Amino acid sequence: MTTPADLTAERIRAAGHRRTYPARSFIFHEGDDSGGVLLIDQGLARIDRTSPSGRIVLLDLASEGRVLGELGVIDDSPALRRSRRSPTPSPTTCLRRPSARC
Repeated sequence: MTTPADLTAERIRAAGHRRTYPARSFIFHEGDDSGGVLLIDQGLARIDRTSPSGRIVLLDLASEGRVLGELGVIDDSPALRRSRRSPTPSPTTCLRRPSARC
Protein backbone atom coordinates (compact mmCIF):
# COMPACT_ATOMS: atom_id res chain seq x y z
CA MET A 1 0.00 0.00 0.00
CA THR A 2 1.31 3.44 -0.93
CA THR A 3 1.36 5.95 1.93
CA PRO A 4 1.19 9.77 1.71
CA ALA A 5 4.88 9.85 2.67
CA ASP A 6 5.70 7.54 -0.27
CA LEU A 7 3.82 9.85 -2.65
CA THR A 8 5.63 12.89 -1.28
CA ALA A 9 9.01 11.19 -1.70
CA GLU A 10 8.14 10.21 -5.28
CA ARG A 11 7.20 13.81 -6.13
CA ILE A 12 10.41 15.16 -4.64
CA ARG A 13 12.48 12.58 -6.54
CA ALA A 14 10.69 13.53 -9.78
CA ALA A 15 11.15 17.30 -9.46
CA GLY A 16 13.87 17.77 -6.86
CA HIS A 17 17.32 19.23 -7.31
CA ARG A 18 20.10 16.97 -6.03
CA ARG A 19 22.87 18.31 -3.82
CA THR A 20 25.54 16.51 -1.82
CA TYR A 21 26.76 18.02 1.45
CA PRO A 22 30.16 17.02 2.83
CA ALA A 23 30.49 15.68 6.36
CA ARG A 24 30.35 18.37 9.05
CA SER A 25 28.44 20.85 6.90
CA PHE A 26 24.87 22.16 7.19
CA ILE A 27 21.83 21.45 5.05
CA PHE A 28 20.10 24.40 6.70
CA HIS A 29 20.46 26.68 9.73
CA GLU A 30 17.98 28.08 12.22
CA GLY A 31 16.51 31.25 10.73
CA ASP A 32 17.00 30.26 7.05
CA ASP A 33 14.07 30.81 4.70
CA SER A 34 12.12 27.56 4.56
CA GLY A 35 12.28 27.57 0.75
CA GLY A 36 10.84 24.11 0.19
CA VAL A 37 10.95 20.48 1.18
CA LEU A 38 13.96 18.14 1.33
CA LEU A 39 14.33 14.40 0.98
CA ILE A 40 17.38 12.67 2.45
CA ASP A 41 18.44 10.46 -0.46
CA GLN A 42 21.70 9.12 1.01
CA GLY A 43 23.44 9.64 4.31
CA LEU A 44 22.36 11.06 7.63
CA ALA A 45 21.36 14.47 8.96
CA ARG A 46 21.04 15.62 12.54
CA ILE A 47 18.06 17.75 13.48
CA ASP A 48 18.94 19.99 16.38
CA ARG A 49 18.15 23.32 17.93
CA THR A 50 19.88 25.91 20.06
CA SER A 51 18.30 26.17 23.51
CA PRO A 52 17.72 29.56 25.16
CA SER A 53 20.87 28.91 27.24
CA GLY A 54 22.90 28.43 24.02
CA ARG A 55 23.29 24.63 24.20
CA ILE A 56 22.79 22.49 21.09
CA VAL A 57 19.98 19.98 21.69
CA LEU A 58 19.68 16.90 19.46
CA LEU A 59 16.04 16.40 18.48
CA ASP A 60 16.23 13.66 15.85
CA LEU A 61 18.33 11.91 13.23
CA ALA A 62 17.07 11.83 9.65
CA SER A 63 18.20 9.00 7.40
CA GLU A 64 17.50 7.92 3.82
CA GLY A 65 13.90 8.46 2.74
CA ARG A 66 13.11 11.07 5.40
CA VAL A 67 11.31 14.24 4.33
CA LEU A 68 12.31 17.52 6.04
CA GLY A 69 10.84 21.00 5.88
CA GLU A 70 7.29 19.98 5.07
CA LEU A 71 5.86 22.77 7.26
CA GLY A 72 7.41 25.30 4.89
CA VAL A 73 5.28 23.88 2.09
CA ILE A 74 2.08 23.51 4.13
CA ASP A 75 2.29 27.02 5.63
CA ASP A 76 3.08 29.27 2.68
CA SER A 77 3.80 32.28 4.89
CA PRO A 78 6.59 34.38 3.35
CA ALA A 79 7.96 35.03 6.85
CA LEU A 80 8.33 31.33 7.71
CA ARG A 81 11.88 30.52 8.78
CA ARG A 82 13.57 27.27 9.74
CA SER A 83 13.23 26.65 13.47
CA ARG A 84 15.98 24.03 13.58
CA ARG A 85 19.34 23.36 12.01
CA SER A 86 20.58 20.29 10.22
CA PRO A 87 24.28 19.41 10.32
CA THR A 88 25.61 16.37 8.45
CA PRO A 89 27.78 13.94 10.43
CA SER A 90 28.66 12.13 7.17
CA PRO A 91 28.41 12.96 3.45
CA THR A 92 24.70 13.39 2.72
CA THR A 93 22.78 13.74 -0.54
CA CYS A 94 19.44 15.54 -0.53
CA LEU A 95 16.81 16.33 -3.10
CA ARG A 96 15.21 19.75 -2.66
CA ARG A 97 11.87 20.70 -4.13
CA PRO A 98 11.12 24.41 -3.81
CA SER A 99 7.79 25.58 -2.46
CA ALA A 100 5.43 27.37 -4.85
CA ARG A 101 6.53 30.77 -3.54
CA CYS A 102 10.22 30.20 -4.36
